[in-house]
Amino acid sequence: MDWMNTPSRTRRWMLGTGGTLAGAVGVGACGQGAGGGQTATGTQAKGQITFLGREGGSEVAVYKEGIENFNASQSQVKVTHDLATGNFDQKLQTLVAAGTAPDANYMHSQTVPTYVALGVAAPLDTHAKKDKTVLDGLLPAAVDSYRFKNQVYGIADVATSYVMYINRGLFTKAGATLPAERWTWNDYTTAAQRIVTSLRSEEVFGSANYVAADSWPSVLWQNGADILNKDRNAVTVDRPESIEAISWIADQLQKTRLHPMPADMQGKSAEQLFFDGKVAMVPPYSSRAGTIAKMAQFEVEAVHLPVGKQRVTRTACGSVAMNKGTKLPDASWEFLKYIAGEEFQWSMARVGGIIFPGHKKVANSPDLFAAGQFPKNSKVVVDAIGYARIEPYTVRYLEIKAALTAELDKVWRGESNVRDAMTRAKAAMDPILADAVAQAK
Repeated sequence: MDWMNTPSRTRRWMLGTGGTLAGAVGVGACGQGAGGGQTATGTQAKGQITFLGREGGSEVAVYKEGIENFNASQSQVKVTHDLATGNFDQKLQTLVAAGTAPDANYMHSQTVPTYVALGVAAPLDTHAKKDKTVLDGLLPAAVDSYRFKNQVYGIADVATSYVMYINRGLFTKAGATLPAERWTWNDYTTAAQRIVTSLRSEEVFGSANYVAADSWPSVLWQNGADILNKDRNAVTVDRPESIEAISWIADQLQKTRLHPMPADMQGKSAEQLFFDGKVAMVPPYSSRAGTIAKMAQFEVEAVHLPVGKQRVTRTACGSVAMNKGTKLPDASWEFLKYIAGEEFQWSMARVGGIIFPGHKKVANSPDLFAAGQFPKNSKVVVDAIGYARIEPYTVRYLEIKAALTAELDKVWRGESNVRDAMTRAKAAMDPILADAVAQAK
């Protein structure tokens, strides 16, 4: 396995800003079971497998406890829990190159196409057909987040949506109309303008965080636009519907001043401005709900994002994937089945700010928000997953999006108009996408 030393493959292996993810194609993984033997198909799975997880994040303790419980619950399959120190994807690529890849590993939904192209992620459909209840028990959006070329490559442990959190007190103080179930872009800008005008002496902005890299994709979709086309083989950010969507955000920063520009932030995050009472609305991940409710010194309410031409929001998931090179696929599947089950999903739902499991029954349980402090109408964050979609992930997607984000940052700072920025972005994105399409074949 000397492919890592091939210059062209090494260049593609690192993908995204900071060299965060592999992007080569046609690479066979060499994962091995850590001991034990695989039984014949149709008999009980046996063996000792390894799972590579991240060293940081609130899920670490959940996986530690979950793996201990899984190992104690039966004697046939044992899981060793390894943690990737430093950059997770670099650690995984090193193990793959050395022929010591784990049997199962963490995988974010945005990395699925790359791991598939690398030959690292194994399709789960054959196993899922034998255990139909596994995928059926997960939220459709969670399953679709790991579907690539009509096959599923991961078991989601969490599923997030993008919603809006509002400072109800600022709305009341400004005499602004509270958001309805289906409020529109016009409703949003009307409320934001009322808040900015009425509370001008307090220097309050209508909203913040629409410029975040995980926030503005929803605005594109709501206007019938996207970063890539449906087949993910053409950049579409320079089309009229895309320019109109981005201009809707840019105008709030530069014309109506409903949204702070980067210079207005004074080094603070959008959430901190919200906590400070300087922003009436903020659209972040649904998984921030618990943290936002605890940090805010006022009543927080969760509402759906305002609707453009269509109602849509963003979802992204974390998961466990099976390594294509594992010699213990049946044993690995038993572990993935456990991750998909209610016991583990409830554990994930109760940790830190991550309270949105990928499991249907857990996500829709009235007990989900029974413990802890959450915004008013928190069920909105689960309901939003029902109409959420993933970004148009493809090989080298992080690098493609980084090229776009670099131009958008110029727009947010007032250094470029939207049309020119999108023209430059497309010129930078096109060659990356062309290479990605070639790798994905």
